[in-house]
Amino acid sequence: MKEEPRLWEEKVHKKETIFAENGQ
Repeated sequence: MKEEPRLWEEKVHKKETIFAENGQ
């Protein structure tokens, strides 16, 4: 259960990185 939020944060961070790369 403790790892779930961390995994979610990593997923969001990955999405943000991909989104930023697409924006460039």
